[in-house]
Amino acid sequence: MSSANVAKGVAAANGAMELSDGTFVRVEGAGPAAIFLHGIGLDHSIFAGQVSAFRHSMTTVAYDIVGHGRSRKPQVEHSISLYLDQLCLVMDELSLDRPILVGFSLGSLIARAFAIRYPERLAGLALMNTWFQRTPKETRKVLSRLSQAATAGPAVSVAPALERWFSEAYRVSSPESLKNIADILKANDHHSFISAYAIVAAQGTPEVDEVDRITCPTIVITGQEDRGNSPGMSMRVSENIEGSDLVILPGLRHMALVEDAAVVNATLARLFRRVAVG
Repeated sequence: MSSANVAKGVAAANGAMELSDGTFVRVEGAGPAAIFLHGIGLDHSIFAGQVSAFRHSMTTVAYDIVGHGRSRKPQVEHSISLYLDQLCLVMDELSLDRPILVGFSLGSLIARAFAIRYPERLAGLALMNTWFQRTPKETRKVLSRLSQAATAGPAVSVAPALERWFSEAYRVSSPESLKNIADILKANDHHSFISAYAIVAAQGTPEVDEVDRITCPTIVITGQEDRGNSPGMSMRVSENIEGSDLVILPGLRHMALVEDAAVVNATLARLFRRVAVG
C-alpha cells in the first residue's frame, strides 16, 4: 500500500482503549490502516470477521460510534458533524495517516461525508449496504420503522431487523450469532438510537448525498437481497462516484459482513490491493 497510508506508532497501543472524548476503540495489527464504522444500534464487534482476517497485514481500527456500545452517550441530537468530529479525533489520537474507511449502513454515511469533506485525509473508501435516493415507498417504510422505535423503544425493532438483515438459512443455522446481535440492539440507549435513526431516515442531505465529489478509490458493496438498502441504491451511488467498483453479493441480505465474512473480505481485499498499487 501507499507509504502515506500508515498508522504511526499504533502497534504499541494494540487492544481496547478509551480515547479522550470517551470513544471506545479496539486496535489490532500493524501497518497500513483501515477504520471500520458500524451501523445503527450496533457496535464495533460486528467487524470481528474482518478484523481477524486483516489484522495480520494491516492496522485495523474498530470503534463504537458516539451513542453506541461503550462510547459516550451525550443527550444531544446526533448529527453527521458529531460523527465526523469523533472520527477526526480517532484518527488524530491514534496518528492515523490517510487510512481506508470501511463504512457499513450508518457507518457508510459517515464515511461518505468524511470523503466529501476531507478528501485529502483518505486513501480509500468501502461503502457497504449504503442507501441513496430512496423511492417514496422506501421512504415510507423507514419513517414507519422510526416511528415505531420512537414509540416503543429500540427493542421493538429487533425481530423485524434480524429478519431483514439475515437469510432464513443463516437464522436457522446460527442462533448464537443472532442472539449476540439481538443483545446489542436491545441494550441501546433510547435517545441515542432514535436520534441516530432520524439521520438514517433523513432525505436530501448534501453532506452525505454529494457523492460525485468523492475522488479516492472506492468500492460499493451490498447484498442482492438487502431489503432496506436495496441494490438499486448501491448502483446509483456507484454510478455517481467516478471510477468506483460495484459488487452485489448473491443470496445475502443487509448483514453480509457477518453472515458471510469470507466473501465480504475477499471483496474488501480488492480495494486494499487497489490502494496498494495506487
